[in-house]
Amino acid sequence: MTAVPTPVLLIGLALAVLAVLALWKLLLTAGAIIGLEWVLITSTEDTTTQFVALAVPALLAAYAVSKVLPVNGHRTAPATTGSAGRKEVHQ
Repeated sequence: MTAVPTPVLLIGLALAVLAVLALWKLLLTAGAIIGLEWVLITSTEDTTTQFVALAVPALLAAYAVSKVLPVNGHRTAPATTGSAGRKEVHQ
């Protein structure tokens, strides 16, 4: 097995620290959600509670992603007025 050079390890560590600093709120929220899900799933045998514990955060995440990344199934060309926006077709 080959050893990873020290500069590569230091750069990787620096990038990991920067990622944690930039995304600390996201990581903290994700950790809280995962912790709550783990507590609910391990503390009960009720299938409905387990389903709700997994489904509610998933639905909230899907809603948030749909707001951040709008999905347009069909894009139309912008309406143009006047002859300046029209293309002439030559036959």
